[in-house]
Amino acid sequence: MLVVRASRKSIPGTERQVIDWLRTDAIPGIAVSGCRIPSRHRGRNRSEEADLVVFTPQTVAVIEVKGIRKRVGGVLYSPVNGRWAMAGIVGDPVHVRASDTNPLDQASERMYDLKHVIEQVGDGQGAFVSALVTVMPIPGFPITLERGPIPMPTGCEILLGAGPRELHEWFGRAARRREAPWTVERVFAVLAALGDHREISIADLLAAGFISKHSRHDQRSVENPRNPIFAAPAPPADVNSTADHSATRTAEANTVNYSEYRPGLASVPTARSHPFRSLVVAAAALIVVGGGLWWFAAGAESGTARTDNHTPAVTSSVTEPLSPTPPPIPEAAPTQTPPPPPPRRAGCYPFQKNCS
Repeated sequence: MLVVRASRKSIPGTERQVIDWLRTDAIPGIAVSGCRIPSRHRGRNRSEEADLVVFTPQTVAVIEVKGIRKRVGGVLYSPVNGRWAMAGIVGDPVHVRASDTNPLDQASERMYDLKHVIEQVGDGQGAFVSALVTVMPIPGFPITLERGPIPMPTGCEILLGAGPRELHEWFGRAARRREAPWTVERVFAVLAALGDHREISIADLLAAGFISKHSRHDQRSVENPRNPIFAAPAPPADVNSTADHSATRTAEANTVNYSEYRPGLASVPTARSHPFRSLVVAAAALIVVGGGLWWFAAGAESGTARTDNHTPAVTSSVTEPLSPTPPPIPEAAPTQTPPPPPPRRAGCYPFQKNCS
């Protein structure tokens, strides 16, 4: 983070420690040390100093740094509306202005003054400004915070400055807020109203992580990849003006807007129907249905005839063609045996008389 006006000799050690934490933190933004904010009640000629005013691309905060007055550790009782107290310290354990009850009064007053300045800039977006009180314990004397039963007001918070972790985590939570982004132009306009614009430039703000209002649309597309818009590269330009217009129309037609994409089933193109084709299909369907009914009826009649002739049923699970039944064989008539011929006498020769 960029820190300006951090070389002042009057900076307390506790505030310098917080400046070192911010300078070495990777959070984008800018912190103004010893920022003087015009009072909204006393006029622009009267201003009050805030220890730190921090701008990030997502939020702005006023920070008041308070150190423990004595080398004492333990529990710091820090209610919202009452005096702070700590065992071992008489009176206020941290520095408090005479007109204040506790450090939250001072931080919230600077918060409202800065909010008034931002509204006077006139960008029309308003602003949510936070007020932080960072309590810095003395090294070697750890403390814990007891904030009491009453919750902190919106935008106000007490942080324990035992290390850079709590401050870093707070800015991480603030980065998730849904607020109007702090652009380069917006931050520079507020710094100009505070009188600190001479120590900072537009290039410094861009290097600190802020974006220009002219590039906010592109930045939102990068930060929110669920709605990207990709444009196909345009074809090479031609010297002919007609080709230039054609290339422009082609590039616009090839622009794909994924925000309108809805996953689903791919659409299948349907063929256009023709009246004559529909009639042919209907006639073919009737022929097929009629032929099937005729075949079914013919099969039923033949099955009935086979049943009447006592055709044996087929018990095999394999269908085999039925062989034709052979005709019945007629019974053969009894055969009559002819009588045997008379015996012939022996000794007869051919052509012998009276020889039989």
